[in-house]
Amino acid sequence: MSAEAVDDSHEFDETSIAIASELGRGLSQLLRSASRAKTRMIACEPGIEWSTFVILVPLMENGPLRSSALAEAVHLDPSRVSRMISHVIEIGLVQRQADPADGRAAILQITARGKHVFGQLQRQRDEYLASVVSAWTESDRRTFAILMGRFASDFSDALHQTDSTPNDNPPQSKLEHA
Repeated sequence: MSAEAVDDSHEFDETSIAIASELGRGLSQLLRSASRAKTRMIACEPGIEWSTFVILVPLMENGPLRSSALAEAVHLDPSRVSRMISHVIEIGLVQRQADPADGRAAILQITARGKHVFGQLQRQRDEYLASVVSAWTESDRRTFAILMGRFASDFSDALHQTDSTPNDNPPQSKLEHA
């Protein structure tokens, strides 16, 4: 444990830490609840799991991708993503094609059926979230959507920064000192 890893917490005042703690508690509760909600949201057809939606999102947003780029986009281990890819190919939601830029490599592309299933899953998610915030004012819903998008983007950016940290000098976790 280096002295700088312990001492760099002075960058944040106590109010910032208290707010972050409140945010952390809320985020933990949200993630636990989201895990339970995922099982309720998948009802469009047998064999479709929440991980299906996770794999389809980057293919819908970015178009065809190599499996390594897909693993990076979903922040999961490539071996785990490989198993998930096999499943979505098996059920006809994604197809593997030769990469036109490099015939030795393969790219993954969402099929017409995959686009249809994606639309169903996205609609289920959106309807569920609309029901969760239905008692909120429109102004609160819009403000929350903007702030949630901002938080998700900043969270992702921070994750990418730590992902790009060289392995020979991994970042010190504050949790190691707790």
